[in-house]
Amino acid sequence: DPGSPLLNAAGAMGAQGPDISPDGKAVGWCAGGTGWVPGLPLGRTTARVYKRHLVMLETTLVSSNGAGVRGSGDAYDIKLAGGDGRWATFTYRPNPADVWNLYYGGTGLADVMFRDTVNGGLWCLTNSLQGGSGCRRGSSRYSWVDDANGLPTVACISNADDLIPEKTTGNDDPIYIIPNTMGGSHYIRRAVGPNGPQNGNVVTVGIRNHRVAFETNA
Repeated sequence: DPGSPLLNAAGAMGAQGPDISPDGKAVGWCAGGTGWVPGLPLGRTTARVYKRHLVMLETTLVSSNGAGVRGSGDAYDIKLAGGDGRWATFTYRPNPADVWNLYYGGTGLADVMFRDTVNGGLWCLTNSLQGGSGCRRGSSRYSWVDDANGLPTVACISNADDLIPEKTTGNDDPIYIIPNTMGGSHYIRRAVGPNGPQNGNVVTVGIRNHRVAFETNA
């Protein structure tokens, strides 16, 4: 967007992994550096995800919660859905001092995060059945989000075997999620039947109108 005053700002490192909302009014991307939005601490190189409204010409940081607390880990792989790109998902890999308390077990297992960019809510969609926030026994990543008549739905890839009772393998499986934005647990299911791929891994995934498509190397 040539109208952005931040394109050449000091500290605005290169952007990658873009996505555009279905109505074409917003774009999202991942970038390091500090110059994309005001107020970021200098010297920061961790990847974050951003959204730019192409009508209002406003850039916002997506990898932060409703209280404005910025994620301290790496955020990437942003996807947008809904009017003006209201719904956003991204992959988040926490660090040992993670401000969202998603770091577990001595390793930064990746989680899928869901953000309402209008009301400011932020949720981790991949919470372990063992309790707490975030993955415990594997990583979840590469999400897609859709707006099914006002209801956000998400598909992602996960090798965590503790997200849902029926997922017992460490393979990369397609996962279907309806985020609960009112509090409580998210609706989460393995997006293949009992006779679906058991060996091999899912490599890409997408979602539209509650239907999940995926590619597998099984």
